[in-house]
Amino acid sequence: NRFQCRYTINMAAVLRESVDQSENEKDFILNALRESGKRMDGRTPNEMRYIKLNFGRRECESYVEVQLGQTRVSALVTADIVAPYPDRPAEGFLFF
Repeated sequence: NRFQCRYTINMAAVLRESVDQSENEKDFILNALRESGKRMDGRTPNEMRYIKLNFGRRECESYVEVQLGQTRVSALVTADIVAPYPDRPAEGFLFF
């Protein structure tokens, strides 16, 4: 399968650049991909993780929770209407 071969080559390039993994770890992952055609979590190289988006809104705030497989990330955005600085009446504020 061309896709699997191309993926393995790309994965090898990524693993070569990684400083966090030993040569044994890199070899183990690459051999597992070559032998079984599956990733460590059982997915095939072209199979994506399950993606779930959960949006919500309450008065002056909005949030989103993103779930990719077992990984979850959430973000909250709030807004308030306030008077601008007198010397910059057409500008607002953005805080992180």
